[in-house]
Amino acid sequence: MDTDTQNAVDHIRENIQSLDPYADIYVLPLSGYGYNRETEIYILTPKEIDYAVEQQYVNARYEAEKFSGQSFKMYLFNKSDWHQNHIETPIYEKVHNEGIML
Repeated sequence: MDTDTQNAVDHIRENIQSLDPYADIYVLPLSGYGYNRETEIYILTPKEIDYAVEQQYVNARYEAEKFSGQSFKMYLFNKSDWHQNHIETPIYEKVHNEGIML
C-alpha cells in the first residue's frame, strides 16, 4: 500500500473505531484495472445493520475520501452473518487470506 492510501486507511480505521471499537476492519488494496482501481474495505460489526448504522459508516468513508482524495469501496456486514452465511464464498476466503486486518 502506498503512503497516501495508508494514511487514508488509517483515517478510516480511526473513524470506524470511534463508531464501533469492536468492528473488524479488513483492507484489500487496489482491486480492479485501470481507472476502476479502488481499495476495498470490509467492515464486520457485531451491531445489527440498519439504515442509520449504515449511514454512519458511509459518512466515515466519505470523510476519508475527502481527506485523501481517493475513492474506496466499502462493504458492511454483521459479523455473525458474515461468518455464518459467507464462509463458503470466494470473497470470504479472499478477505481472510489476502486482506490486511487493521
